[in-house]
Amino acid sequence: MGGDSEAGRAQLSKRPRGSLTPERIVSQSLTLLDENGVVGFSLPKLGQALHVDPTAVYRHFSSKDDLVLAIADRLIAEAMDGLKASDCWVDTLTDVATRLRRTYHAHPAAASLSAFRTTRRPAEMRTVDVIVGALLRAGFRGGQAAVVYRAYADFVLSFSGGEASLLALDQDVQVLDRMAWAGAYLSAQRAVYPNIWRIRSALPDVADDKVFVTILSLVMNGLVMQAPSPCGCKHHFPWRSGHTGRPGTAARAFVAGAAGGHEHHDDLEDDRGDADHGPSFQPVAVSSARRPPTRRSR
Repeated sequence: MGGDSEAGRAQLSKRPRGSLTPERIVSQSLTLLDENGVVGFSLPKLGQALHVDPTAVYRHFSSKDDLVLAIADRLIAEAMDGLKASDCWVDTLTDVATRLRRTYHAHPAAASLSAFRTTRRPAEMRTVDVIVGALLRAGFRGGQAAVVYRAYADFVLSFSGGEASLLALDQDVQVLDRMAWAGAYLSAQRAVYPNIWRIRSALPDVADDKVFVTILSLVMNGLVMQAPSPCGCKHHFPWRSGHTGRPGTAARAFVAGAAGGHEHHDDLEDDRGDADHGPSFQPVAVSSARRPPTRRSR
């Protein structure tokens, strides 16, 4: 057995000098995570996939955690490839959020490992600079800009990272988790949970994409209404005290305009069996394809 092990190591060491690079290690790590999930990602398995001794990885990364941070930055780089700051800061922030989510959905296992990390690497720094630039154009300054940046970035990372963590689970576990909406909530008793009972039939039908665009719309509406220097384009305009019309109209108009749609109402059963008509948030122009803003940098 010892001879076989030595022969294997000798075979692994025959790769041309310089063929193992940080970029190649990160790429292979992503492949392992995509194909086998978190449980299928280890340095021995990585070394085997690269046809090198696992210890060779340490020539390029100080630890496995250092490699994880590089993977996190690769996800950001992939998400933001081709990103250009728009003249409209609202569009820029919407684009960043959508891009990161799309990439996290494409690499859920890798995202579940890294969504909450701060990489301090080039892709993260470039993306943070774009986000902060958009907020400066919105008129936020100094400490206020820093707080708004953290709030926006943490929202995008936590939401998209949470989705990725679910998608990284075993398929059977995902199915059971999603079935809980149809089981537990549809069977809610009116006398015990009267409020859940009123919308019980609608809850299982809410798609993840609609949840994302609704939350993103709420966040962007809030930024539009609070920004010292609102976006100058015709699609996004804030509610201000001098504006005529009911509060919230401007914000909803901005969302509907960006989405190219109109406000609509959902019919929800109430306890009288009539229809409960409530405004439905229209999403900003977000791709429904599953895929997204950046790191949580400090």
